[in-house]
Amino acid sequence: MELQEKQYSSFLFFINSHGHYNGIVMSDGVVKDLWVDFVYPFRDSEFPEFQSKPKIFISNACLKFKAGRRAETKVDGPTRDIMVWYSCMPGYTSLRNPSEDGQGSWFIYFLIETIMQHYDKYHLAQIMRRVHEKQDKRSREEYPNGVQKYQCGHFLTGLFKKFYF
Repeated sequence: MELQEKQYSSFLFFINSHGHYNGIVMSDGVVKDLWVDFVYPFRDSEFPEFQSKPKIFISNACLKFKAGRRAETKVDGPTRDIMVWYSCMPGYTSLRNPSEDGQGSWFIYFLIETIMQHYDKYHLAQIMRRVHEKQDKRSREEYPNGVQKYQCGHFLTGLFKKFYF
């Protein structure tokens, strides 16, 4: 089916399969990487029909450390109330400011700036969104040497409580 630019306002992808930390197991036994095989083909550069439109990927597959359909990994205790926040998407570089002004990485700079501006009224999820927005805006700007860069973080969470600084 050929897609028309304004025919759809978003894309929602669900996958329900066996899996492990290195990928999702397809019905034929082939292991696919969620990011490389499913998410990245929907980047704006690869799929311009969905540029600036929400693309949501939901995976229901194990992320065990040992490969195999029935492998078990013993974990001491649940991972509730744990959040892991990455400065960039898998396969990408975490960018830093190339200038000599000492700002360091974009992610840490925007994180500290946003916490300092909004610590008293925003919880962590709201701060995360603002940091991602700032990373996206900055990524759309060019470096002085004319090379276009892009960075947007992502997170995994089992954190159910609102966390304030």
